[in-house]
Amino acid sequence: MTKRRGSFFACSALWPGTMLALVLMLLGGCGSLPDAKPFAEATGVLSASAKVSGQALKDSIQEAAAVQPQDQKAYADLAERFGKAWKAREVALRGATDYANAMVDVVAASEKSSETVSKVADSLAELSKTFGVPLAAPVVSTVGDVGTFVWTRVRIVRASKSLEQALEGAQPAIDRLATRLIQDSRRDLNPVLGDLRDSVRAGIGKPYDADQNLQQEFEHAQEKLRRQALKDGRYLSALQKLDAVKQPLDMRLAERDLKLEQAAAAYRARLQLVNAMEVAVQSWADAHRDLARAVKEKRKVSVSELVETAAELRELTKKVRAL
Repeated sequence: MTKRRGSFFACSALWPGTMLALVLMLLGGCGSLPDAKPFAEATGVLSASAKVSGQALKDSIQEAAAVQPQDQKAYADLAERFGKAWKAREVALRGATDYANAMVDVVAASEKSSETVSKVADSLAELSKTFGVPLAAPVVSTVGDVGTFVWTRVRIVRASKSLEQALEGAQPAIDRLATRLIQDSRRDLNPVLGDLRDSVRAGIGKPYDADQNLQQEFEHAQEKLRRQALKDGRYLSALQKLDAVKQPLDMRLAERDLKLEQAAAAYRARLQLVNAMEVAVQSWADAHRDLARAVKEKRKVSVSELVETAAELRELTKKVRAL
């Protein structure tokens, strides 16, 4: 009787631990899907930041015309070129916002598998269009094209059996679209900034061309007098007078160099903002990847990196506006 009672108490002691393990196991298998709203909200903030940043850059390009008032049309043309190229980023990120909002509804209604999978596919197809990539069925001449690649991914997403599979299937297309937008940025935006830099540099330097030529003559004369002064002290007086005459010239050229440095700093600030937009686009693709993983792992979505890049865009925009 004592032995049986001991066994009973031993089992009783183990019972709470066994029950706890069972409960934890059941909870782990029945976790709820994440709320996709943080992803959508962060995407919306990024989209709004892109619009403000683009306007700041365009204004900055137009204001640079003050260096060469006679060439205002050339600067206006540069601003127009930049504005058209940047507009593609604004359209793409508005599309990303629409896509992200659709994912909020999709994740919330995930129990309807066929409907949610179809909506992911439709949203991905629409996103591709806003990124300037029309879908194209594979043909020999377009194999490897981005439109063909996304078209293939849309079909894969549509054939998915679950929301988890659909989001995972969409990720390669999201990555490819982001890469395409970044490459287009380097092709379309950076050359405009480079042309602006060269025009501003030329505009600053032109009024000082005569001073630059005169400085070279002075330097040649100074070098000659220095050599003579080393042999004959009577040349020291002439050298000192030449130095005194040259001082105003040095001051003017120092003024030019300061303007050139300010122009170079302005170029770097503009380029930094454009580069930050590229980072933000990649961060959005990475945030989508985390959304897909969060759905799979039934955990909270992390958008901290996306939020940080949007905040950096705002700070860099202020810097450009202050030029």
